[in-house]
Amino acid sequence: MAINLPNFSEFDLRLRETTPTRFEKYIKRLNNMFAAMNVTAAAQKKAMLLHYVGEETCDVFDTLAVPEPTEDRDAYQTAVKSLSDYFEPQKCVDHHVYVFRKEVQKPDENVSEFSTRLQLLARKCEFDDVNLEIKRQIIQGTTSVRLRRKAIEQSLDLTDLLKTARAMETADEQTSEIERQQSNVVSYKSTKSHDDRQNMKFRANNRSGQCGLCGGKFPHRGDCPAKGKRCHNCDKLNHFSKVCRSKQKNRSRDKSKHYTRAVNDQSSSDNLHLTHDSEVNGNSDHTEYTFGGDVRESV
Repeated sequence: MAINLPNFSEFDLRLRETTPTRFEKYIKRLNNMFAAMNVTAAAQKKAMLLHYVGEETCDVFDTLAVPEPTEDRDAYQTAVKSLSDYFEPQKCVDHHVYVFRKEVQKPDENVSEFSTRLQLLARKCEFDDVNLEIKRQIIQGTTSVRLRRKAIEQSLDLTDLLKTARAMETADEQTSEIERQQSNVVSYKSTKSHDDRQNMKFRANNRSGQCGLCGGKFPHRGDCPAKGKRCHNCDKLNHFSKVCRSKQKNRSRDKSKHYTRAVNDQSSSDNLHLTHDSEVNGNSDHTEYTFGGDVRESV
């Protein structure tokens, strides 16, 4: 009877350092699929194993001296054991313990995820008390100072430590959400207060019926013509230079302006007429000078 095999990923041999652990997880996933499909025959399971692992792993299996099945281990289990022994020919417990002790919580990882990684690593460490070692590694490698302090003060076991960590992480998330909402409210109130002050100032300038920003009639039917425009006097936005207050202040500090020009006397080429115009704070003065003799025009 033909069987439609479901899709299942091949086993990757490229990452040799993690091959033993990854192959163990691969077999667990494969066993779950066998249970879902109700595949029980050892020969059929072995054939599906060699089909799914891919060409490279299948070639490796063909080079192995696979023992005959026994009463305690069928053909499928024998094939799995042969590949497992090949990927990890000799267990080095000290090395696995060393890797376990170096593990720390990652920045984007919660404590439960950190604990799961430690449990996978601890399987090859042959600890007498796995939960105790995982708890100690969490205390050492966690990024939470509060969790570390509380675990030491209260001598928490692994179960209570994980419960406390989840409670702290939930509280931190909820507190951060509340603080973000409050920050948005304060920002909105600050902006609204500034806008209200600007509007009051704007209305005060417009009580005479003249817009204090564009100089036209007020109120406007739409937006003020000066909205978004830049003043040519002070270089600020939202008003015209003709109503610019900075311009009014600068006028009182203007220095004297003097204009001098030479005018040829039409009646006599020997005379030179000069006119001098000056302006001081809005007051103008006009003076004329006449020079006789041989004088050349100069500027």
